[in-house]
Amino acid sequence: MRISRLVQLAAALGISTIIINFSSIKILGRIYKPDKDNKEIEYRIKGPLYTNDTRLLTYVRENYMHPPSKMPYNLSTGDDDPTYKQFSKESSWQYIHDCLKLLFSDESPGFFIEAGALDGQFISNTLWLEQSLNWTGLLIESDRESYRHLLYKNRHAWSSNTCLSDKPYAKETIHVSLHVKETDAFIRVPWNFHANSYELGVTVHTTSEEFFETADKAYSVVQCFPLSTYLLSLNISVVDFLSLDIQGSEKDVIKNIIWDAIKIRVMFVEITDKDTDEEFIKYVESKGYVFVNRPVVHKIEDYLFIRKEEHYLLAKSKFVIGHVF
Repeated sequence: MRISRLVQLAAALGISTIIINFSSIKILGRIYKPDKDNKEIEYRIKGPLYTNDTRLLTYVRENYMHPPSKMPYNLSTGDDDPTYKQFSKESSWQYIHDCLKLLFSDESPGFFIEAGALDGQFISNTLWLEQSLNWTGLLIESDRESYRHLLYKNRHAWSSNTCLSDKPYAKETIHVSLHVKETDAFIRVPWNFHANSYELGVTVHTTSEEFFETADKAYSVVQCFPLSTYLLSLNISVVDFLSLDIQGSEKDVIKNIIWDAIKIRVMFVEITDKDTDEEFIKYVESKGYVFVNRPVVHKIEDYLFIRKEEHYLLAKSKFVIGHVF
């Protein structure tokens, strides 16, 4: 039933070729097989089932959350895979990393969320916080292959093979995974392609057209939840750092946060619009944030926001290159 629905939707959108991995057509990220008592929730999470529905929170916690690993890290080194070091110099990773060191080096361990976590190491914005400052958090990655590698890294944080909903309720979506063509396997970096995977139907203003034009594409059905649902399911009300890089859905994800239930101290939000989105900035500022800067790296902007009440962090942020004070 789900396969035929996927094919019908693809046909309506003009997709002529579909590469289907039959094992990924099932809802991704499920850890436990739901029992019969959960059948109603299983069907309703396809949408709409709203952010703070108590049944949804329990279901997400029990079926879509993988606990932090207790095993030693299993990370790649520069010798194992030189692309890990190479690409960090060509992206916004180094800038964000420097900002995090400036803001959090003298703070006690906190809680992070990284949406668009890839394999948990490649250009990760949170691995340093976890390794060096003993933080924990939640890693969200919708791409099945990337998530498989993420689990292999033994990150000491919660993780979920799902996606963030751009609505105030749970829903299913079709995820487009980009893969290196076999003919290019020896001249291209596979993780560059995974990083540009996206939700079907979302407009992605990107400067990486080569990925979309030259990659093989695979389509799969993915379960999505509002950001607040993940946190409420874990009984987390304070997030010290949010890293949001999900290829086009960032603004709607932010706009559907339950702000009176969730406190986020610092946010880096990737916005791929060519021009600065002043309307979006005003919206976030209306929720009690200061827009610190918009560093442009390779024409992709990462917006940095800090809560107004975080006076110490705001004072330190004045040393961030490109601040707007």
